[in-house]
Amino acid sequence: QIVAGVLPSVDAWYSTFTSALPKEEEEEELEFDDDHVRRGSRINMREVMKPLSFMSGAVFKAETGVETTKPQLLVHFLVDVSGSMADLTSSAGGVNDTKIRLAQKMFVFYSELMSRVRKEYGYINTTMSVFSDSVRTVKGADQLYDSSDRYDYETEEQMTVKARIMQALTAYGGTNMYDAFEGIIRMINETMERYTDYGHSFLLIGDGMDTKKNEEKIRSLWRQWDNSFDAGRCMRHALLLGEQKNETQLKSIFGDDYANVGDDFDSLVD
Repeated sequence: QIVAGVLPSVDAWYSTFTSALPKEEEEEELEFDDDHVRRGSRINMREVMKPLSFMSGAVFKAETGVETTKPQLLVHFLVDVSGSMADLTSSAGGVNDTKIRLAQKMFVFYSELMSRVRKEYGYINTTMSVFSDSVRTVKGADQLYDSSDRYDYETEEQMTVKARIMQALTAYGGTNMYDAFEGIIRMINETMERYTDYGHSFLLIGDGMDTKKNEEKIRSLWRQWDNSFDAGRCMRHALLLGEQKNETQLKSIFGDDYANVGDDFDSLVD
């Protein structure tokens, strides 16, 4: 039901997003200036996780005729599945989802769109982790979202990535956001060592609440993010599920430039 519900939005954004992408079989490659190559990035990472820029394909640098390489992007998702995510949103449109249901829609939307782009162009892959009292990895970079393969997991269960994702997106427990951020930083650092030709982005989906009273530590860690990686190698963004009237409070940890607030699917996608 979730996939069917988001597919119209995936269809609407697909042609716009892909209009800026070269097909993989084309011989001509994109070209980048020296500064861009030295940063280790293949993509305009300052734009990549702003939802409208990301969807419109504005993430790619202009061609300059200096050095050639194909753009590649690995997006790391971290989704809040704590107990507060079971609360209802207060959508102005009158359609009230739980926050976890909205998070499911957002993640499936991004995954379906990126999967479609990957099949056609081959440039985008994802990882996914969830957190409540602790953080755990749900999908690795070597696993494909739309694969019919059944992978082995720590529970000794075999299941597809899609089945595991939906099982993982269930609200429970507290919100230990600081430990989750520390864990995702370690994981992204390890992934960047393996996928050196990729640009990397991090996207948090959650309600911005923390039950461990670590707001100041989280704020400090979030602001130090750029110093945790090679400059420009991994950018960050947060999609915060909440009412617009609480926007200032919700953005207090993440900052205006690195967060979007919305209480329904359409406002978050746009």
